[in-house]
Amino acid sequence: MSDWDTINEQIDKSKIFRTPYKKILGENLTAIIHKLRLKGYTSKEVYNIIQDNPNFIKYLTEHTKLKTKVLENLKISVCARFGESKTAERIKEEEL
Repeated sequence: MSDWDTINEQIDKSKIFRTPYKKILGENLTAIIHKLRLKGYTSKEVYNIIQDNPNFIKYLTEHTKLKTKVLENLKISVCARFGESKTAERIKEEEL
């Protein structure tokens, strides 16, 4: 079983609402965040870029009751991915 099989299995079991970023944005959130980070954007800029995406705006408009929670989760997700990337870079540098 691969790592992703394990993760997807747990997601399927979970009752927690998950924003369908791939369906909304056409790509998974982690990939979007890392690509924008590699282009030099800050976490705040990445958050704003995603938040201003027309498809994302449309989703929030159609799901007004979820808007606050989705935006909060987006902010946490962006900050977490940036933190993970920085940690990975630091570990890599220490290994060299």
